[in-house]
Formats: sequence, structure tokens, C-alpha cells
Amino acid sequence: MKENSKSLKGCFVHKTVITNQSPIHKMRPSHSSKNLYQDENNQKENGKFTFFSKVFSSGELVFVRNLFIRLFLILFIYFLLRVVFLIIHWETFQTYYFRITAENIFLIFLTGLEFDFVVILFINLPVILLHLLPIPWRNYKLYKAVVKLLFIGINAVFIFVAVADLFYYQHAMVRSSGAILGMLDGFTLMLVHYSMEYWYAWILLVLFVVFLYWCDRSLEEPGQTRWSFLIQLMIFFCVFSFSFLTASRITGKIPPKVTAAASNTPFIIINDLFQNGSFFSDRNLPEYEYFSTQEAEEKIGPLKNYFYPDQPSELLNVFIIVLESFSKQYIGYFQEQEKRSHTPFLDSLSSKSLVFFNAFANAKQSNQAISAIYVSIPTMMRQPMITSRYKYNNINGIASLLGQVGYSSAFFMGSPNGLYGYDFFTRRAGFQKYFGKNEYGNDEHYDGAWGIYDDKFFLFTADRLNEMSEPFVASLWSVSSHHPFLIPPDYEDDLEKAGDHPIMKTVRYTDHSLKLFFEKIREMPWYENTLFVITADHTAITNNHTPYHSTALGTHRIPLLFYKPGSELTGVRDDFVQHIDIVPSVVDYLNLDITFKSMGKSVFHNYQDRYVYHYYNRLFQIADDTFFIQFDGERVISIYNHREDSLMQDNLLYQGEDTQEGMLEHLKAVIQFYNHAMNRNGFVKRR
Repeated sequence: MKENSKSLKGCFVHKTVITNQSPIHKMRPSHSSKNLYQDENNQKENGKFTFFSKVFSSGELVFVRNLFIRLFLILFIYFLLRVVFLIIHWETFQTYYFRITAENIFLIFLTGLEFDFVVILFINLPVILLHLLPIPWRNYKLYKAVVKLLFIGINAVFIFVAVADLFYYQHAMVRSSGAILGMLDGFTLMLVHYSMEYWYAWILLVLFVVFLYWCDRSLEEPGQTRWSFLIQLMIFFCVFSFSFLTASRITGKIPPKVTAAASNTPFIIINDLFQNGSFFSDRNLPEYEYFSTQEAEEKIGPLKNYFYPDQPSELLNVFIIVLESFSKQYIGYFQEQEKRSHTPFLDSLSSKSLVFFNAFANAKQSNQAISAIYVSIPTMMRQPMITSRYKYNNINGIASLLGQVGYSSAFFMGSPNGLYGYDFFTRRAGFQKYFGKNEYGNDEHYDGAWGIYDDKFFLFTADRLNEMSEPFVASLWSVSSHHPFLIPPDYEDDLEKAGDHPIMKTVRYTDHSLKLFFEKIREMPWYENTLFVITADHTAITNNHTPYHSTALGTHRIPLLFYKPGSELTGVRDDFVQHIDIVPSVVDYLNLDITFKSMGKSVFHNYQDRYVYHYYNRLFQIADDTFFIQFDGERVISIYNHREDSLMQDNLLYQGEDTQEGMLEHLKAVIQFYNHAMNRNGFVKRR
């Protein structure tokens, strides 16, 4: 036996020397694998080496075991991340979304496990192949080091994404999605400032990665029997098959009450990238055929003309002010129970304006709101239109429509030029000029994050408006009331209030900036001849004392008011209105003879039915003044009487209640028209 062993060893060494000219064979197998090679060589010498003996040899079996352990480690980390997510947002879910019960917890982790399986197998596909492909170099140290580095590196990136979303969620109230890639120009800013505020997130990330590395380096490669290999192989492929079978089932069909808690941020982002209308997909949005094309258009009436020949047209100036992240609950005018108001100037202006108590944003992100506000097109898909493959579609913006009757136009936003592609999109919407941080020309007033401080840029805007030829249509978008909530140092003492969330000081600051702006323009000759429209792009962090504003409907509530100095355009209305109603409302108020396509309705026109709709948490939503429906494109998921059940705890669908067919048919018509128009460039009236 000793002599035979020596001869085998000699063969192994001799073979290594002969093949030493090949670069890859400069690598040396680890010590623990030498016996495995000796077993293989013994089999070759005895003429018993076959494909099956190769597959079932100890040297092959260990790769499946190591791969299985590595994937299980990642699965365990994702499980811990979900636990941490629930702990951090426990009050939010317990108070606003659903009462957490044993059944809910089970559903969260069961559904979450399915997400985790799919994303782990997808992102680790290169690692899986390197483990399982029968490459003769797999026992060499360098090869193993490359596999380990790839495994830890790939998963560290996605663990970073998941950890970041633990803390970003409270700002957006939705899981991050592939739409974040449409904000890459602002990603660095967000990363820097969120990193400073949530510095402990980095500690959590490091702990997870160190845990992964520590567990991974402890893997050993003992010999195995064929039966242990077969058991491991069977388990691995069962898990693998189960994951891909469930991928199609869970995509877009998560139980709505556990959507945020159960979903997996890496899964959502990856899934978005390859879905319809996204960055990497060349597929169109699905063409729903709920009705004929004519029936669908009849239900929503996209072709608009509000001209009354017996009434004069008014070529008023139009100025649209969009306040960043100004939730309705921040406005004192709407909150009688609040002891003090954060927006005294806006409250005062509201008392002289036509105010809509039930106004809703069509989306939860700025780059989704811009198309709704200026072009009357909501975001009814996963990607914002502004960053999707449809961004070159023809559109009728407020500036291009009014430009048909001689209006000049300009867009003002103090952010760095090019941020989010706003300058590109506003030009597509017909704005002739764009004024941003570059045009402001004084970086001393730059907040270091999102743009020029509001008070400075607002006054700059007033000066530029005074230089425009009338009539003009212009818009100003504020930037300060956005994380990291920066205001000029000389305002800190006056606006900082103990116990408040940091956003509130910026709300007070922007309101003060708005006051300075109006004080200045009141002296300008065009002021009395101007229609002002004031709204918010979307909502932000909720007040714990008003849980309604965190529901799927309440989280879209924003202020909307129309103000014309010295006019009778005053009062409060309860109509359900939305961002996409702004463009047709302006055209209607001015009584212009313009025919155009719009998915919205004028607030000044008498419509029998008014609905608001959103695409939120991967569900289509529609609401009127009584009911709220969630629809996944195929079936109704929930229906609530939000007038009586404002926190939407009692799903009427489970009680056999009427499904409100009129509302549902309207929503189906909206979805069908939207997808058809996106795919066929059909948002502009053809001449």
C-alpha cells in the first residue's frame, strides 16, 4: 500500500510538472483536495473511471453542499432583514395598515420567503454556475477565492439596497423600486445625506457582511457519501424549482395588506428592470381589452374642449407653484384640531382662494408627479413616464397648449440643471425657458443637496417673471422641504421646534419663502392679471396623530388651490380632484378654444362622476367620495367604504358587497386607454 501510494503521488506530481506550461495550472489545489484527486487517479488506473463515478465522487459532492449552505446563509440574512424592517416600522403597520396578528405574521414571512428564494437564486446565478459546472479547476485555491469574492461581493450590494430601504421607507411610504434608476443623477446626493443621518445603517450593513464572510470562511470540504449528496441535490433542486414556479405567481399579486412588509426590495428593483415600460425591457405595456377602443374612450372622454363661444376668453397669466413634499396634513387651513399652524401664509392665502378639500396626487414621487401636473398624464405603470422608454412620446403640456394662443413660458426650479431630467421633460411639455441652479449663478446660496435655498430662489423667480412678456405661463418648484431638510443657518433658531420631525422646519421655511415671494410680486404690474395654482408634488412623512394619511388613499392627499387676486374665485369644495385635472382646469377657466387630449377633468366643469386614481404598491386604485377599490389588472383585491371606514380595515369584498361596477369599469377604461396611448403614442390629438 505504501509503495502504491508513493507511485500515485509520483504520478500526480509528474502530471503537474508536465502541464505546468499552461497558465491555469500554475494554481495549486488545496491540501484537503489532494486525496480527492488521488481517488480519481486510482479509478483511472484501475479502468473503473466513468461519468457517474466522477459525479458521485467526494470531490464533486462537496460543491453542491457548499452552494446550498451559501444560499441558505443569504436566505437567513434576508429573513433577519425582514424582522428588522417589521421592528422599525412596527407602529406604522400596527396602526395604519393592519392589526398584526399571528396569521398576518405567518403570511408576511411565507410570502416573503417566496420573494427571497427567487431573488437569491437570480442574483447568485454566476455563483451557482461556478459551483456546479464540471470545471477541472474547482479545487484550486485561486478559483475558490474568486468564487468567494464574487459570492460576497454580489450579495453585499443587494444587502446594501435592502438595508438602505429599511430607513428610506419612512420617507416614501413605499418600497424602493426600479424607478430609483431614473433618479441616478440625484442618487449621490441622497446617499451622502442619508448616510449622515442614518449612520447606524452602515453598522448594520457591515455586521451582515461580516456575518456572511465569517460563516462562509468556515466551510470545509470533508468527503461525502453518495446518499448525502443525493439528499442535498434533491433538496436543492426542489427549492430551485419551487422558487421559479412561485416567481410568476407572486409578481404583482402580493396580498395588499402585507405588501410592504412581505416584499423584498432587491426583488422589486430587479423585477422592474425587466418588466414592461422599464429600462431594460423592449416590450410594450400589456394591451388590455376590457372594452372596444371606442367604448373605453367613451367612458373616460379624453378629448376635451371647454370653449364657450358666448363668453369672452381671458388671456390671464398662469403661474403654477409646486411645493415639494407638502402633505395636506401639514397645512393648518385643513387641520382645525392643530393648536398651531406650520403654514400661516398659505393658510391666509387659502382663505382668499378656491380650495379643494379632497385633492390627491397621482403618485408618490416627484418624477411621477411632473407628467400629471403639467401634461395631465398620470403614472399607471412601474416606471415614471419621464424616465421610461415612452419619454419621447408626443405630449400636450400646459405650456404648449397655451403657446398656441401666444403665451410665453418658463420653468423655475433651483436644483442643479439636469436633475431627474426635468429640463428635458419641461421642454417636451412646451416650456420655452428653464431656470435652474446654473441660471441663478450664485453657489453661496446652494444648500449642498437639492438646490438653491427657497427664499433666495423664489425672489430670483419673481425678478425673472417681471421680465417676461405677457401673457405668460410659468411654474416654480420648491426644493427645501426634502430630505435632508436644510434651511439657511440664520433661520434655524426661529423655525426649529422641539419634538417636531425635521421636515416641519422646512415646511415653515418654505411657507415663509412663499410669503416673501408674494410680498414682492404684489407690487408688480402683472400680479392682478394672474391665475395662481398652488399644489404639492406628493406627500411625505406622516404625522402619527393622523393615521388616515398613511392609508393607501390618504397617503396621496395634497393641497390644491386656485387663486386670482381680487376675484370671486373663493370657497371650499369637496369634489374629488387630482393632479391631472390642473391642465384642463386652466384651459377651461381661461375659456380658450383649444381641443386637446387629457386624462383629467376641469374642476370648473359640472361632471356627474369624479374619480381619482393611482398606481400604488403594484395595484391600480380608484376612489370617489365614498368607495375605494384596488385592482390588480385581473381581479378586484379590495373594496372599502372609506367614508365610513377611513382607515380601511373592513374589506367589503369578503362580505359579498356590491363591487361598484361603475367605478371598476371606469378604472379598466383608464388602464386600457393609458396602455394603448403609451404604446401607440396616442396622448396627442391627431390633426
